[in-house]
Amino acid sequence: MSNRSFRFDINGLRAWAVLAVVLFHFGVPGINGGFIGVDVFFVISGFLMTGIIVTGLEAGKFSLWQFYLARARRIVPALLVLCAVLMVLGWFWLPTVDYRQLGTHAFTAATFLSNIKFWREAGYFDAASHEKWLLHTWSLSAEWQFYLLLPVLLLLVWAIWRLKGVKAALMLGFLVSLAASVYATSRWPTASYYLLPTRAWEMLAGGLVWWLSVRLNWRPQWQRSTELTGIVLIITSAVWFTAADAWPGYNALVPVLGTMLVMLAQRQDSPFTANPLAQWMGLRSYSIYLWHWPVCVLLSYAGKLELPGWIALGVVASMLLGELSYRWVEEPVRKGSRGASPKRELVLLSGAVVLVAVAAIGVRYQKVEGRVPAELDLVAAEQGNSSPNRSRCHPARGVTSPGCVYGGSTVGAIVLGDSHADATVTAVQAALPNKELGVLGWTYSGCRTLRGAKLVDPKPNYHCDQFNEWALQQSDKVPAGLPLVIINRTTSAAFGDHLNDAKKGKPFVYFTERYTSTTPEFLAEFREHLVSTACDWAEKRPVFMVRPLPEMPVNVPKQMSRDIMFGRESKAISISLEEYHRRHAFVWEAQDEAAQRCGVKILNPLPYLCSDGRCWASKEGRPIYYDDDHLSEFGNKLLVPMFREVFEPRTAPLESVKAE
Repeated sequence: MSNRSFRFDINGLRAWAVLAVVLFHFGVPGINGGFIGVDVFFVISGFLMTGIIVTGLEAGKFSLWQFYLARARRIVPALLVLCAVLMVLGWFWLPTVDYRQLGTHAFTAATFLSNIKFWREAGYFDAASHEKWLLHTWSLSAEWQFYLLLPVLLLLVWAIWRLKGVKAALMLGFLVSLAASVYATSRWPTASYYLLPTRAWEMLAGGLVWWLSVRLNWRPQWQRSTELTGIVLIITSAVWFTAADAWPGYNALVPVLGTMLVMLAQRQDSPFTANPLAQWMGLRSYSIYLWHWPVCVLLSYAGKLELPGWIALGVVASMLLGELSYRWVEEPVRKGSRGASPKRELVLLSGAVVLVAVAAIGVRYQKVEGRVPAELDLVAAEQGNSSPNRSRCHPARGVTSPGCVYGGSTVGAIVLGDSHADATVTAVQAALPNKELGVLGWTYSGCRTLRGAKLVDPKPNYHCDQFNEWALQQSDKVPAGLPLVIINRTTSAAFGDHLNDAKKGKPFVYFTERYTSTTPEFLAEFREHLVSTACDWAEKRPVFMVRPLPEMPVNVPKQMSRDIMFGRESKAISISLEEYHRRHAFVWEAQDEAAQRCGVKILNPLPYLCSDGRCWASKEGRPIYYDDDHLSEFGNKLLVPMFREVFEPRTAPLESVKAE
């Protein structure tokens, strides 16, 4: 078929791609790797764009600005409508912290920088991803960046080496990007997932298919077998892969190859891609993709994302909204552009982008009182009420700490540990008897005070073991009489995350041998390192170890604010003391051993955070955590009386709270 003919197989492939993504995001069982739909979209885009550019170059009629305008006409209007609708609805409903985040994300989506923004924020599969209304626009940004670069590069190559140069450039780009993707996925997985250099090979794979298929004549039986193989690879990818698999990297070769085979077969009457349902969904795939994710986030906010009935309703709503966007935005824009002046179109599209981007900036920095109930804003804002110097003073890479001093310039105590130490350092500061004194903070993200401990899943430039050695040596420069307060989320290092089923019972660290589960042998080694590390410090100065802080079953400010948003009766979030002691018994025993072996003193937060047999997540209707396990700046002040023990002689030890 002519490359200018309508490709029913490609349109049907779009349906497969968007259906896989939608079912995956709504958590439909069995579609564990539905995110591969994005990879399918990338291959299709590369096929179509290469065909348009090379055909135009061969005919001597290729216009760079017409190419850009056509892409903008296709992508920009529906995207801007989505951003605008979300910002309007968010004005009446979202608390300030969430609304400002929406404004930031709307700006990066409208300017096609969202893949870079989300790369810098967190991983695509993190729990927090379901709080980001425009997370899915990262793929549009990556595609748009590809659209900007590909024609410019091919024009330059064409001017020097003509057709052979273009073919060689596509092949070289494919191989280099694929190699970069395989390497970066193991070293920098989040960057590899979001950024164009490690995704371009998928689009260039589509370009290579165009070269192969443009003059290829197949026998019908070979067409059928080739297409069937491709369909099997796509379905296998959607079912077999999971969010735990490294992606894209070499794993993405499976759905990419499947897509290439289906397009190479060029079957225009296929029951898989040419049936009426696939054609209907393929035409609306872009709008369905745009709207399904906000519906998914809405269900997540409402706490309904795991209920089958609501999931089915969400899928139907996504299809309906996609239909409305196709009819009211995509089709009118396409029809209205016929015969329109390119300059007029360019002005209108550019103006719309600027308008939405400016509105998004306004949303990001708005300070309108009374927009939502004050109670909602107070509760939701607690998720951002963390240590004021966290970004500057709490490193997540390197070997050393900035050594920030909280309070007065004269150091009165040292706080050492991980993010739990960072979250409570200002409470230690508030407990100082002399306000001219300050607290020296040596904290490092995720780094427990365990000499010799290494991460099971290492991160680039992450050197917790070296940091612990650096801190021990650095302490010789600090007067020996100053006390050291050790605060860590120790239990999770030994027993895994309490909220992540995939990580429960799996150690985060190892010492001499990697363990895939929390075995008695591992715990014996863990205990000895915890005790010996504390005793190493006790040889240098007075050491205080804080018992593990209670971990809550949910993100506290988010759960409480969602209850207010949806008018639900909010029950006080808590865990029983029995749950607490069951979770942290091992660490308590190890800390007690350190106290017996070398005189380490123990600080117990339970009398200040727990009562009536339960440990509470809020006080007087306000969260005391900024997530599920870190105390906020409001909550950590409840521990000021406990930290005063560091600076005042103890008349009697605090009585331990027993589980009921």
